[in-house]
Amino acid sequence: MLSYAELDVRAAGVAGALLGAGTGSGERVATTLAPGADFVALLHACTRLGIALVPLNPSLPPGEREAMAVLAGAEMVIEEPLEPAAVPDLGPAIDPEAVHTVIFTSGSTATPRPIELTNANHAASAAASAWNLGVDPDD
Repeated sequence: MLSYAELDVRAAGVAGALLGAGTGSGERVATTLAPGADFVALLHACTRLGIALVPLNPSLPPGEREAMAVLAGAEMVIEEPLEPAAVPDLGPAIDPEAVHTVIFTSGSTATPRPIELTNANHAASAAASAWNLGVDPDD
């Protein structure tokens, strides 16, 4: 279990690793990392840098994962946790209209299609969840 402070440090290090690998704002990075601390750190690092994360199911055959990454426009696929690097200068604030994540439809009626979710989509979902749970800023 990570504290928020530990997650902040870890996400900053992963952001440094992403920048060191040549990725940047407006790009897309796919991952097959399983749900857990490494995935969450990558997600937060991508958000900090304006990179859209494309989570891929690691149990899919490699060829199918590769095709989905290409279809989503991912410039890189991360299959192992990144080694943290120097904390970067994170620059401007998060753009609400920028793509945050790209997820795929189930493909139940056709081939799975990529769906773009913006930062604003995620913020609205979080606000609605907080409202439904009865959580407010003073909690």
